[in-house]
Amino acid sequence: MQARASRQIGLVVVRISPCTRQDWEPRPTGFANRNYDELDWPRNTLPCDEFICNDVSSKVVPFHARELTANMANSDFNDGAAYERLMGRWSRLVGEKFLDWLAPQPNLAWADIGCGNGAFTEEIIRRCQPASVLGLDPAEGQIAFARMRPGTELARFETGDAQALPFPTASLDMAVMALVIAFIPDPAKALAEQVRVVKPGGTVATYMWDMPGGGFPGIHLFQAMQQLALPNPRPPSSALSTREALESIWTSAGLKDVASTKLSITVFFENFDDYWTTFTLPAGPQAKHIMALTDDKKAEMKDILRRILPIAADGRIAFTSFANAVKGRRP
Repeated sequence: MQARASRQIGLVVVRISPCTRQDWEPRPTGFANRNYDELDWPRNTLPCDEFICNDVSSKVVPFHARELTANMANSDFNDGAAYERLMGRWSRLVGEKFLDWLAPQPNLAWADIGCGNGAFTEEIIRRCQPASVLGLDPAEGQIAFARMRPGTELARFETGDAQALPFPTASLDMAVMALVIAFIPDPAKALAEQVRVVKPGGTVATYMWDMPGGGFPGIHLFQAMQQLALPNPRPPSSALSTREALESIWTSAGLKDVASTKLSITVFFENFDDYWTTFTLPAGPQAKHIMALTDDKKAEMKDILRRILPIAADGRIAFTSFANAVKGRRP
């Protein structure tokens, strides 16, 4: 067996006779014991740590490019594939509503600040006919994943800090942050940077799960962690995610025509195992705390979740999550 690893995009190609290179398909990180066909992932597009072989007559040999704990060491959100399963699907759903609400003109220059793995960037390109899109995120793993997306060819991605944007002053028409602002240590500084880089008349906008109002898709997990007296995994600027707080900071930044709205979506899981696997992936601060628990504590947490989650008779789980959005125009 031969293995070739690419540090740049996190790919591992495993060759084992009688399989050919084309026989292999990526399996997302962290799913070594799950049936690949159960997962709704675009094949041949994901940066992964394992490959499985389509030729069932051949032995399937997983090859781990990096340990799960190492994957979490540098950033709570460094694994683009894990984040795709954790939040990418919900980000797209609420992102569609956000873009409909913005109703931007075509042929604009955009910046997607805190772009993560490119899920929202892809929606900008697909729905808004932009002239250009710059994607910025501090996590190299997320940027690597974003570059692999088939729908992001128009975008240019780079690593960077939302509080010190590497873009020229008055160079953009649209500066947006999708599900990011609550994670930024100094949101006012990040907002000031957004205002700086847009042209006069340009739009600065964001949307964020309503953390105080219980709009986050992982709210039940947070409640279970609280009952077990575990560290609070909520992001540092959670209080800013209410409509009132967002309107206030946007107005204080000198933006005009400030408006806000609530964006609601239905979050769904096939069963409890789907829910548990999703929220224990190596993406987000909650995963570190849960992975450190003893088996008994994990079982206790699962019992709590089964009591508080809206689990239907057929085992499926569905509930409403909601984000708050705000927009303003640079004078």
